[in-house]
Amino acid sequence: MRKIIDLTNQKFNSLFVIKIHSERKNNETQWFCVCDCGNQSIVRSSYLRSGHTKSCGCLQTKHRQQPNIHTVKHNHCSKGKTTQTYTSWSAMKSRCYNANDEHFHNYGGRGIKVCDRWLDSFENFLADMGERPKGMTLDRIDNNGNYEPENCRWADAPTQKHNSRQTKLTPLAARVIKYCKFPNYTQKEIGAAFNISDSVVSEIKSGKLWRSV
Repeated sequence: MRKIIDLTNQKFNSLFVIKIHSERKNNETQWFCVCDCGNQSIVRSSYLRSGHTKSCGCLQTKHRQQPNIHTVKHNHCSKGKTTQTYTSWSAMKSRCYNANDEHFHNYGGRGIKVCDRWLDSFENFLADMGERPKGMTLDRIDNNGNYEPENCRWADAPTQKHNSRQTKLTPLAARVIKYCKFPNYTQKEIGAAFNISDSVVSEIKSGKLWRSV
């Protein structure tokens, strides 16, 4: 294996390297970095050294033709405000990579990640998700899946509460519901046995929930 060049404590544009990340990407070392704006990112060695990735994504937003639409510089816009869409993107990353985030244990702490397309680019997130509708927040369809276009949607509070019920299940229980046949039981009875609603049973069987099992 090629000798790893230690990038710890080095600064690359707006990113300061804290430590090596446990996982490799395409057989390449990755590094846990903190941006000047305070956000965290996981970045490959080659992306840091070549300048391909210069920040957590805030610099890309800074250079928009109309920067005040979302942010101007380092997570701030005019009058110190950010849009709800940008706030959702930033909070998503914090939940997954900031160990000091109060929700980290339910996200990054159990292996939930942000896809490469979104991690370093707010513009990609905006292109895929659109503006955050009023009264809605970012929701993962499969609560055991990562933040990625095919697994995310904008959802209202009742939908999110309904979706969270699937977290009562273990992966094994979800597989049983998804693949086993219960000819003598209704979906309501199956749901009662697993302490979930019949609608969640239906969505598991149709593949809308727990798609990864």
